[in-house]
Amino acid sequence: MQRLPEPIQDLARLLSQRLPGREAQLRMAHAARARGDLHMRADVRPAAVLILLYPRDDQWHTVLIERRHVPGDRHAGQISFPGGRQEPGETLYQTALREGQEEIAAPPEQIARVGALTALHIPVSNYLVHPFVGFSPRPHIFIPQPSEVARIIEVPLTTLTNPSTRTLRQINLPNGTVLEDVPCFVFDEHLIWGATAMIISEFLSVIDAHPTLPHAPLQSTRQGRYPGPG
Repeated sequence: MQRLPEPIQDLARLLSQRLPGREAQLRMAHAARARGDLHMRADVRPAAVLILLYPRDDQWHTVLIERRHVPGDRHAGQISFPGGRQEPGETLYQTALREGQEEIAAPPEQIARVGALTALHIPVSNYLVHPFVGFSPRPHIFIPQPSEVARIIEVPLTTLTNPSTRTLRQINLPNGTVLEDVPCFVFDEHLIWGATAMIISEFLSVIDAHPTLPHAPLQSTRQGRYPGPG
């Protein structure tokens, strides 16, 4: 059994209620995506990502990765949450934990499940991605998986909630396609767009229902017990 700080308890309650869903996701989607066909192919592949929250300097942080340029990877070079496809015999949450361990060395035994966001279909790779929110009571030394991860990016949640980080950019795809006016999160030299920006958009919509959450210290006098990962 582990302890859940008060702000994370509040977040877990929000995630257990009706989610903002596709409407919130589309706020950070390119216009072509918003107009796209909503129907998934029958052979859609299940996948999961881990949105890991943890305290650093008494602020909420989460961790992202920049993917290496790997031949055949349609998302190479992009910034995303740790994640990947579901393997036989595991639940989707176990997929998220395994990928977090493999890609950034996040210890699954120290991560508690907080909740889940709305699944998001990625047409270009035909994945149905299930985002899971986890919490660790302490920061970690993250180690990138050399074959897949070019860089680990730790970001305070207040950076993502700051309206100044949201903008429109031109995106040049490897196949030569140019996308104009793509909604993005931009901070430092990092640019987040596409499915990851859509997932973040829904997450921020959830915590908007409790606007003090991103600023609430993760150390709390009122703590409740909750089961570890499972």
